[in-house]
Amino acid sequence: MSCYYRLFVILLLFMFIGGCTYYEKPYQPRAAQPVSSQVPVPTGYSLTTQKKMQAVQHWELLAGDVARRIENSLEARSIPMGSYSIYVAPPGSTPFEKAFYDLVLTKMVQQGMRVSRSESQSMVLSFDLEMVRHSERMVRTQKGVYRSLAPGMYVKRQPPGQASPGTIAPQERQVGGAMVNVESGAYTPELPSVEVMVTTSLTMNDNYIMRDSSIYYINDADWDHYKQHSIYRDPSKVNYRLVD
Repeated sequence: MSCYYRLFVILLLFMFIGGCTYYEKPYQPRAAQPVSSQVPVPTGYSLTTQKKMQAVQHWELLAGDVARRIENSLEARSIPMGSYSIYVAPPGSTPFEKAFYDLVLTKMVQQGMRVSRSESQSMVLSFDLEMVRHSERMVRTQKGVYRSLAPGMYVKRQPPGQASPGTIAPQERQVGGAMVNVESGAYTPELPSVEVMVTTSLTMNDNYIMRDSSIYYINDADWDHYKQHSIYRDPSKVNYRLVD
């Protein structure tokens, strides 16, 4: 057997082995595809919490927080707490406003503030109450609508060798589905329809010393604790006089 024949056989053998070897291309994630929409679609905010007032004790906690904010504001402006007296403006007629007025007075006296019954030569503390009623608290969306608008954020594909190209791992599918369900509101319980905003202001010589707005949920059945009812008045009388 000649050397040329042996070399020819070796080359054929290498070609045969190379042809039987399976070559798998390295995994490359799919590029994010642009998504078009005729109109902007609503999306969710980062998860936050909001307290719910449903007891007089919660009103007391808010009054204590207001008293502390007053003290901190006076300290930040280098105003000695006993150098000025504070007059608390009369409240409205709702159960919350009347109770909150008394609670704020109590907390301020307990903290050693000079609380005056006269507005003359005093700082003025006032508060305003706003109640908002929502007709629709949750907008339920179809599963996967919004998350699918962010390519590459829905799930993460498995690399080759662990699964078929393009498949999704079961645990990744569960995580992705849970994220979509949270965003669509599937896990959110029924929310109260009514919120209240309590704004407290401390002024001196028409200048704001402190101002704070606190927002809370309330039970829908407790709306009358915060709603200002209009006072009934008899219809005005109109006199007509005929002139010839």
